[in-house]
Amino acid sequence: MQSQSSVAIFDSGLGGLTVMREIMQLLPYEDLIYFGDMARVPYGGRGSKTIVRYALECIRFLMKRKIKCLVIACHTVSAYALQDLAREFGLPMLGVIEPLVQELCKTDAKQILILGTKATIASHIYPKLILEKKPSLKISSIAAPLFVPFVEEGLIHHPACDLVVQEYLKPLAGQKIDAALLACTHYPLIKKAIQKCIGRQVTLIEAGPPTAHALFDLLANKLLLSPPRRSKLSFIVTDHREKFCSHAAAFLNRPIDPHDVEEVDLCSL
Repeated sequence: MQSQSSVAIFDSGLGGLTVMREIMQLLPYEDLIYFGDMARVPYGGRGSKTIVRYALECIRFLMKRKIKCLVIACHTVSAYALQDLAREFGLPMLGVIEPLVQELCKTDAKQILILGTKATIASHIYPKLILEKKPSLKISSIAAPLFVPFVEEGLIHHPACDLVVQEYLKPLAGQKIDAALLACTHYPLIKKAIQKCIGRQVTLIEAGPPTAHALFDLLANKLLLSPPRRSKLSFIVTDHREKFCSHAAAFLNRPIDPHDVEEVDLCSL
């Protein structure tokens, strides 16, 4: 395995681009391949067996490319499929859950909220890992499945998005929350709406920055960091190529060249 190979980033749709953005900033010399399973997004409402099957299909396809490391930029896949993926593929691999938990543990928060998809919340993986490190923490969890469609459709500034955020966060009325984990990589795109509703005193913690730092450490430890050079970005989607190109710009804060986006048929996975 050579340091000049690409880092692959996988998500069910657009959300993993929030992680890719942080990786681009911290590791500017790395070639990155992003794979978004746009045909089957969202994964958060699927059963565990389906989530694992979808992830395995996509990663098997990615393995045909020259990659040196895989980032699972999806909390749902990290919760249900990371162990299966690690078992099947002899590749350095990183999910978003451990880095996010480590980031939380750096804070002085005493009461926290976990916001995620139905599948991520149902996995109970966050309370389990957090309480192993900080057993005195008080934890509330809310599944917010409608956040993902709003982001995928580019409706992050629509008034209806604010109303949905308010509806999901109603159970928190009267609670003193110190920090909220955005346990879905789509959620940072509606961070302003969440912050406005939950209050400025609440620290919002997202997975992108700590995952990028964890990737840096992983590549450095395995001597896989790329030397200074001009890097390349490429994208693979399973559907909605034009939609991906138009919406991805909001995630990465830069335009996407359609020539850099490849659409593959699910039958080829």
